Amino acid sequence: MTTRQQVALLRVLAFYLTALVLLLVAGSALQYTLGLAGVVVSQLLIFVALPLVFTLAVEKRPVRPFLRLRMLSLRGVGRAVVLGLIGWLAAQLMGAVLVLLVQQMGGQMVQTYQILLDAGSTLALLVGALVPAFCEELSFRGYVLGALRPLGPGAAVVLTGLLFGALHLSLVRLIPLTLLGMLWALAVQRSGSILPGMIMHLINNGTALLLTFF
Repeated sequence: MTTRQQVALLRVLAFYLTALVLLLVAGSALQYTLGLAGVVVSQLLIFVALPLVFTLAVEKRPVRPFLRLRMLSLRGVGRAVVLGLIGWLAAQLMGAVLVLLVQQMGGQMVQTYQILLDAGSTLALLVGALVPAFCEELSFRGYVLGALRPLGPGAAVVLTGLLFGALHLSLVRLIPLTLLGMLWALAVQRSGSILPGMIMHLINNGTALLLTFF
């Protein structure tokens, strides 16, 4: 591994650990005290402000090209929607198998969207689907994928997916989320725009929440 690759990896790990600590400490406190509003504030603080700071202060790069803030053609949007639906379906099938395995071993799944279910409103649906799709993509398919460029396209996609899956702190959901993270990273890398990741993330969260609510 070259010095440039080592530096890139260290920067991403510093970003990741900072985000993880903020999520566990500040994020939990904000959600506990502010409820649904705390979810939004923590997402903006951790997954929007942090990648912007690292891009400007650590990478010393302009935000728009580094985070791939580019528009998509209508064809690109349509492709992202189709891939998003396929990815969601595959993740759900895999998740269902994992849930059955957990139940067979006497375990019980924790409700991922409990705070949103308690809110029980259209606003909760928007917060659970739209906010993470925008914020988390800026961090992972934006900063992390961009900062890992020196490692090569394949390694960048794989590591981005692994870090994304691990951040959710769920052993059962690790594999589906990692594979989704890789799919979204690959789509962003090939299109040169972060929008496919946001679209696919929105479809995944939105569909899961809609089914949970209704």
